Amino acid sequence: MSLFVTRQEYRKWDGTWRCLTQTAVDFTFINRLQQTWESDFSMPERSDEEVTAWHEAGHAFVAVYLGGDVQSLSIDPDWDDGPQRFGDTTVHWQAGRFTEQQLRENAVLVCLAGPVVEMLHKGDEFHPATVAEWSQDWRMAWQAADFILNQQQRMTFLEQVTKDLYRILSQSNHWAAIGALVDHLLAYEVMEGETVHEIVAEWVSVR
Repeated sequence: MSLFVTRQEYRKWDGTWRCLTQTAVDFTFINRLQQTWESDFSMPERSDEEVTAWHEAGHAFVAVYLGGDVQSLSIDPDWDDGPQRFGDTTVHWQAGRFTEQQLRENAVLVCLAGPVVEMLHKGDEFHPATVAEWSQDWRMAWQAADFILNQQQRMTFLEQVTKDLYRILSQSNHWAAIGALVDHLLAYEVMEGETVHEIVAEWVSVR
């Protein structure tokens, strides 16, 4: 998903997930999430398609798992339609289905899912705030969690979410679904949302 500059009415936080300006986050951020949440991961130093596929599949799987509508998934996005990036996921959150709090919590989970899946794939464990390629994911998760005003408590919350995702995504059926998404991405580079949902539904029941 590219998460984190101003482009038309949007501001991309440091060049990734497209949301509205931080200064209007109370309402415009939530309204944007209720409509379309697009991630164009800006990672110019990354060229490993397989790693990107795992990362994007993690975002997409968790979005579907939480009840989001993944509309597209790509490891070969059009750079004419946004910043230079190697992965792109678009998620739609149905207006009225989620509360503001649920949307923010979903945002945190989806943002951190990409780094967690990379960790599981590589067999490494890192703090997601310490890896340069994940800076966009972490910053977006940090912003989405701004309902926790105390910064130390917010850090603790995000660290716990990361641990929970690590445990949940490593479950055999969840990992199989993510792997199936990766296989399709590596074969075709682009996936329509319908295909994403069909693949995930073969392995798990979604909300």
